[in-house]
Amino acid sequence: MAITQKTDICFQCGKERITTKTYKEYVNGSLVTTTQSVCSDSACQKRTEDLIKKDKARRDEAAMNRYQFGNRKSVKGQIPKS
Repeated sequence: MAITQKTDICFQCGKERITTKTYKEYVNGSLVTTTQSVCSDSACQKRTEDLIKKDKARRDEAAMNRYQFGNRKSVKGQIPKS
């Protein structure tokens, strides 16, 4: 069985990404390998981290709204009644 090295490419600039951390853990009896990588271009990596922060803030806000207003469906433009 041959081991192949997977090259990770940055989705923004197209440069090769550098593996910073790899670890293995068991989740529900299955072995899961997690690999963290960063872009070799530091300016691009900074932009990527900013995008991730914005996305996380948006998801957190949506989760808070679901918690605050329940899981009620609303018509676009209307604010759910509390």
